Amino acid sequence: MKFASAIVATLTLLILFSPAQNIEEKITADSVLAELKSGNGHHVAHRYQHPHESLDRRRQLVSGQHPHAEILSCSDSRVPPEIVFDEGLGDLFIVRVAGNVVTDTVSLIKPAVEKTRGMSGDPVGNAVRMNVEMVVKQLRTSTPILSELVAHGQLRIVGAVYSIETGSVTWLPEVS
Repeated sequence: MKFASAIVATLTLLILFSPAQNIEEKITADSVLAELKSGNGHHVAHRYQHPHESLDRRRQLVSGQHPHAEILSCSDSRVPPEIVFDEGLGDLFIVRVAGNVVTDTVSLIKPAVEKTRGMSGDPVGNAVRMNVEMVVKQLRTSTPILSELVAHGQLRIVGAVYSIETGSVTWLPEVS
């Protein structure tokens, strides 16, 4: 399988974005991850539900946004997270950067390439996956804010790799 782009999904409790909104819904990182996985299933099967795209939804968003997940994604135009996860207006907070890295592209991709030398399989796919794993680790250990939220179970950071060929998202194992 060829992996030409990557997505790092940072899943957080809605309560972190908006303490007053939808507390009774009990949105959790697990439920958000399940929703994203289900939405990717819609994408792979070409059976989109197109949620939250109505005029009413647009009007609700005038007063502010309350996304339930943040997606750090590659800037690749072939990987639009709203479509890949079948989400609607205001559902996702998306940050798109070239190379899917948080800081200097070359200095972060080079270690991923070096760690995957000699591995069997697709060298580009291996490097993309390794880069996602490294970015997830960097985000999870980022101090002072992110690492504390992760430690207290208020933030969940999950790595994933998108296959342009199949449309499927492969979720990487969560390692503490």
